[in-house]
Amino acid sequence: MSFRDVEPFLLPGQWDRMTSFAVVRSPFDRFLSFARFAWRGGDAMTRDPLGTMKAALTDPARRDHILLRPQHEFVCDAEGRVRTTLLLRHESLAAEMVRLSAALGAPLAPLEAVNVSPETPGAVLDAELAELIRTRYARDFALFGYDPAAAP
Repeated sequence: MSFRDVEPFLLPGQWDRMTSFAVVRSPFDRFLSFARFAWRGGDAMTRDPLGTMKAALTDPARRDHILLRPQHEFVCDAEGRVRTTLLLRHESLAAEMVRLSAALGAPLAPLEAVNVSPETPGAVLDAELAELIRTRYARDFALFGYDPAAAP
């Protein structure tokens, strides 16, 4: 759920008195993870991995899937301001959980790896797909400090 989904159900000022957090991820890594997960049971990624992944970003029926929405849409208000107390980075999540634990004033259980999708042969970016990702997630790159030139 996004900030904008939750805010209408809260009392005035209530959100600002709570600790909130979100985990953000490099748009490149996030997209590749989505691709491995979304098509893990079929043969689309075996038959045409690049075509399958490009269609996810160019086909209007697919690109609005909740897992493909830009991350800033979940954490920003209508004016584009980040409204979460903490933004945790997926790349260093174990260490980030220490920050969250301190902010909450409560211990948190160690993280376990769950729902890890296996590497998919062919699930790599070419220049065109990298540019599609840069364009679709430009605000995420800028807002969360990820380098759009650092395509894997």
